[in-house]
Amino acid sequence: TKDNRRHCQACRLKRCVDIGMMKEFILTDEEVQRKREMILKRKEEEALKDSLRPKLSEEQQRIITILLDAHHKTYDPTYADFTQ
Repeated sequence: TKDNRRHCQACRLKRCVDIGMMKEFILTDEEVQRKREMILKRKEEEALKDSLRPKLSEEQQRIITILLDAHHKTYDPTYADFTQ
């Protein structure tokens, strides 16, 4: 029916195939699960890398901020050496 057309998986699949989707690209439940697990594993590995990455001290962050402020105050984009 029109009401459940959006919710019926068979109707949804038929619509996709009708507009050109190839059935060969449909993942099995196991493939979907493996893909989800790989994504989760990558996220966990990235989080671990981030946690192991050295952090700047407050003093280092303060010095970088001072240097950036000084650079922004003195930078002249029209200076000939910067335009080449």
